[in-house]
Amino acid sequence: MLLALTIGACGHGERPAADSTVQQSGARTAPVFEAGLWLGEGIPVINAVRAELPLLRAPSPDAASAGTLSTPTGSRITYDSTRLQTVKPATVRVTDSAAVHGRLLGRVHLLSRDRYYSDEFRDTTISLAPSERFEYLQARAEGSCFVRIDSSLVEANPCPTHDSASFAVSGEPELRWWIFVTSDSASGWLLVSDSTAKVVRREF
Repeated sequence: MLLALTIGACGHGERPAADSTVQQSGARTAPVFEAGLWLGEGIPVINAVRAELPLLRAPSPDAASAGTLSTPTGSRITYDSTRLQTVKPATVRVTDSAAVHGRLLGRVHLLSRDRYYSDEFRDTTISLAPSERFEYLQARAEGSCFVRIDSSLVEANPCPTHDSASFAVSGEPELRWWIFVTSDSASGWLLVSDSTAKVVRREF
């Protein structure tokens, strides 16, 4: 597992320093950002779309097989963790002088659920000038989202994509969503897709 690495949070009006290190993703499928979370509010209830589901040893299409989960189609899948990966971020262009408000999480590639819900991060405001660009990584609950500005992760609230007067967005980020399946017969990472499993409702 990769270690989440952060820098100190900036105060109001400050900007995180740019990272001069060039990151090489390596494999074609390597994500640019990962979070131990899921999209939206409530706990997703996920049902199997087919009777046999391939499980992997790691949340990667290139990972070794961890076996097959045999379960009736339509049955609920038990899982104990999740990984939401951004494979290709969208680009946000600043069209007017603006600011992004939220929590500055630092130079993070993998954000765990525990760290996300911790109190170690501080609020910040980042001022932006017209024509500046940054990455839109993932939507979050209640109108917030993850963005990357000058190589640092920010949980922006509200998400800049909701402000069409100050920001222009290239589209939606490309995501992969994994769950770690736990059952008596097999365990491993399952890629949630139209051909494997689907969310049928949310529990609160």
